[in-house]
Amino acid sequence: MKTISLISQKGGGGKTTVAYSLAVAAEKAGYPATVIDLDPHGNAISWAADRKNHWEGRAEAQVPIVEDSIPARLAEKIKKAEADGSEYVFVDTPASLGEYSMAAAKSADLIILPLKPRRHDINAFEPNLNLLKITGVKPAFAFLNECPPQGIRHLEAADYIREKFGFPVASLYFCKREAFADASILGLSAQEYEPKGKAAKEIVQFFDFVHQMLNQLESEDQNGTTQLDRLCAQ
Repeated sequence: MKTISLISQKGGGGKTTVAYSLAVAAEKAGYPATVIDLDPHGNAISWAADRKNHWEGRAEAQVPIVEDSIPARLAEKIKKAEADGSEYVFVDTPASLGEYSMAAAKSADLIILPLKPRRHDINAFEPNLNLLKITGVKPAFAFLNECPPQGIRHLEAADYIREKFGFPVASLYFCKREAFADASILGLSAQEYEPKGKAAKEIVQFFDFVHQMLNQLESEDQNGTTQLDRLCAQ
């Protein structure tokens, strides 16, 4: 089982959306998934409640599993998810770099730092790197969310992060699409809301990217040749 933590000190970057979108994609790809909501605001828990209402009486209402937690119980919740058969755990965190994000980072096999390609988000990015240094060496990369469907702003943002911080940025990204917002109201992912839409395609491609990355990291770790920059550029 693999644990992926979504971390950012700045709110509004899309951690919750990325977490449940990947979890639904994992389920649809045949990998049972759990979302652990470590955010006291409980956005993922609220999404799950809306989901049960939407899919009332149907199997879709039961997956992915969504549970809340506190930092002290996170390791226990992850073990329970594995015992219950989950192959992926996605940990959603609050917009802070305190004990919640620290616990999520320490428990992760992979850390994703979602942010929007905007000046304020990029200016607030560096403290995330300080947290990663404190919690130990874990594979991590930035992921750009709500990118304009046209133009090159996301490419410029990615280049800036790589050059200024020397930090890897995924070659894939989510565009700003109404399907993401419309789906969330119903407790769905955009992949479910518009299965043939562009947002759904982005989600599926990003899950495949994360899945393949984890497999390669595991394989290359054993050989001592892991290069996250190269994997992100693929």
